[in-house]
Amino acid sequence: MDFSSVQSPEAAERLCQQGALEKLLLTPLSCGNRPVAVSAAYLPAGMIESWQHLAGAVERFFHRDLVNRIEVRPEYRDGSLVPKAIHVRAWHSEKTGRFEPTLEVW
Repeated sequence: MDFSSVQSPEAAERLCQQGALEKLLLTPLSCGNRPVAVSAAYLPAGMIESWQHLAGAVERFFHRDLVNRIEVRPEYRDGSLVPKAIHVRAWHSEKTGRFEPTLEVW
């Protein structure tokens, strides 16, 4: 489905009320006392579970000290408030390796 026409908070909220979209905080995990930028996005109904699965993996890596830095970058297209994709980059500042999944939204 193409969400490029969802360009105002009112339109997004209307779709939320109809059950087509859900509002989500993009902070993927509880990182102890470390600051993590908080932003919100609208996702199609049913995508929240996919996001929670991805966020759970990042949180497990954090608690195992495999990552200590996280970036969450939604990719928007055509002025839509519904991201086309959500890119996550998780890494450890003192260790090699990283986890860089992308949640394709639409």
